[in-house]
Order: sequence, then C-alpha cells, then structure tokens
Amino acid sequence: MRKPILLCLLFVLFQSCSSGDSSVPTGSILVKKIVETDPAGIFTFEYTYNGNKMVESVLSTTDYIRRGVYTYTGDLITKVEFFDISNTLTERDIYTFDTDNRKKSFVKLDYYNGTGTREIFTYNADGTISSISYSGDLNSQDIMVSHNTITMSNGAISSREEDTGTIIKTFTYAYDTKNNPFKNVIGLEQPSHNLLQSTYSENGGTVYTTDQHYTYNSNDFPVTHSAGSNTDTVLQYYY
Repeated sequence: MRKPILLCLLFVLFQSCSSGDSSVPTGSILVKKIVETDPAGIFTFEYTYNGNKMVESVLSTTDYIRRGVYTYTGDLITKVEFFDISNTLTERDIYTFDTDNRKKSFVKLDYYNGTGTREIFTYNADGTISSISYSGDLNSQDIMVSHNTITMSNGAISSREEDTGTIIKTFTYAYDTKNNPFKNVIGLEQPSHNLLQSTYSENGGTVYTTDQHYTYNSNDFPVTHSAGSNTDTVLQYYY
C-alpha cells in the first residue's frame, strides 16, 4: 500500500480537541491522534503515553494496521518495534548514544524485505555532524551507501548532504516558529517547530521544493496540515 504523507515527512486536520483550550499548560500537550484524509483513503495515527513518554503508536486504515512499541533507557528511546495486523514483527529500529546522550548509531532492520541499514554518527568541533550510511541484510550492514554531512540550527536539521560517490544529494529545511505536535514527547527525535519548506537538490541543481501549510490553535500547535499544492491530502491533529 502507499505510504501516508505523515510517514514520508522527515521528522511522521480540521479542528482539535483539548489543545484548543488555552488554559492547558503547553508543556503537557501531547498529540493523541492524527487523521490523514486523501484520495487513497483515511489513515488514522493514534498515540499512547506514559507521562510524556511514547508507549505505542498505531497506524490503521480499512485493511491495514502498523503498531509501534517504544522502549526507553532512561529518557532516551533506544528501540522501536513495528508489528503488522497479525502481530508479526516487521521492523526493528535500534538507537545507541554516547556519554553526552548524542545519537551514536541507528540501525533499521526490515523483516518484511530481509534488509538492514545502519548509520554511524561523528560530532565535529564546528558543530556539524558527519555520518556514514551502510546497507545490508538483517545480520550485517557493511555496504557503504553514502558519506553524509548534517548541519544543525536551533536544535533542528537545517541541511543534510549525502555523497554517494556518483551523486551529491542535498536536503535543506526551513521551519516555522510554532510548536511541533510531538514537541513535548520525551526522547522522540523531532524539532521543536514545524517543517515549513524542504528543498531537494542533486549535484547542486534543485530538483524540487515543497512548502508545508498549517493552521494553528491558540497554543500554537497545528490543527491542520497540507503539503505543496496537494489540497486533496489533509492532516487533522487531535490533542
């Protein structure tokens, strides 16, 4: 099946529930449900928490369920496992961290396709992050795919350059000043603000630019979201 737009965004729409109440402390606001409506159908994402820690996420539609289970070590998410409608493990994501709680490695194991990817991170004196991406199978990932340079700005990725040896792919990102729906989730890799524009280039030439469009509640959290000129696909956020 097609991937919902929320799963395709780097970081995953009509009126929200309690988040519209300005008396709610903004630090306690957590997104409980996101509904994506598009020509392919309606996709519902539901989230459960233990305090501000993510416990489970469930993507469901008419004949499809994808359930994610989150494992923490302290306040860091170190493993996420995804299960299908028959409760079969389809994917496992594993994170390791250094002594400064910075991400050291990320491994994604795709049990459905029998493939694996791995990325190793190095933190540079100039504030940039270098990484090497590898591919392979479920047992080992040692085929080098790309050398990458990640630039951060205000705690969010502003650009990512991937050098494959034949193509240099560059992704650049701009953000708004409002609250990301997952801002208050402990350990989840999300910027504090919402992606406003993304640009993809190859060897220095722009391939495409996509603008994101939001409406917000009184606490500056999104209640609706659409991407580019595609007004047929809309996300609705419930808090």
